[in-house]
Amino acid sequence: CSVVTAFEEEKRALESEVASLKKRESEAMMSFNENTSAVVTGFNFNACGGEQASSGRVKSDYPQAATESVEPKPLIPLRAFSLAIARDRSDIEAEERRINDANLLKRRLRRQNRQRQT
Repeated sequence: CSVVTAFEEEKRALESEVASLKKRESEAMMSFNENTSAVVTGFNFNACGGEQASSGRVKSDYPQAATESVEPKPLIPLRAFSLAIARDRSDIEAEERRINDANLLKRRLRRQNRQRQT
């Protein structure tokens, strides 16, 4: 039960973290789209009487606008998560051992009963 509650708590924490990251990402994209004015260069306009540029890049007034508004991602406590997984795995292995032991006992009893009947 404690393993399940630990997983549920971690799941809730991760869901809230994902939601906040998505919110920050959308805010950053909105602010980037609003604050960036792009100038396209690098197309050959000689046929139309325009100028020829040497590079085909998009120049932006705010090249790092998207990365400045996004805060660094907080670290996930991986140790607690891995301990919970190890505990859960050991519980599963113990249950499998119990089931195997019970099956062995049943087989032995069936064999003994067959031997008695013959």
